Amino acid sequence: MHKKQNGIFTISLDFELYWGMRDVISTVQYADNMSGVPDAIDEILKSFSKYDIHATWAIVGYLYFSSIEELKNHMPKKKPGYINEELDLYRYIDSKDFLELAYHFAPDVIEKIDTYKNQEIGTHTLSHY
Repeated sequence: MHKKQNGIFTISLDFELYWGMRDVISTVQYADNMSGVPDAIDEILKSFSKYDIHATWAIVGYLYFSSIEELKNHMPKKKPGYINEELDLYRYIDSKDFLELAYHFAPDVIEKIDTYKNQEIGTHTLSHY
């Protein structure tokens, strides 16, 4: 007799904060969305845990840093070229002395995701290239 097996429901999520929206909307216009991210991720993780949902989190590498100084210290020596310079996040970073922490960095949130069962950390490239 063939034993019935349950399937596994898997979700893939992009986690990018402002890095994925910078060319579309200002931080002022997008602030409400970004300020709710930590709480939203807490609730998502609780639900995923409760219902045994597997997920892959495609995370923009810049989110691992804690400050613009740390990020600038780890920039690659060879950077990709952009035909449309408005999309060039390296240029965006070079032009800034400060980046809002809640909009650009999330090492604590990433660490929290990594503590949950069935949650996989994936890459969404370093720079959302």
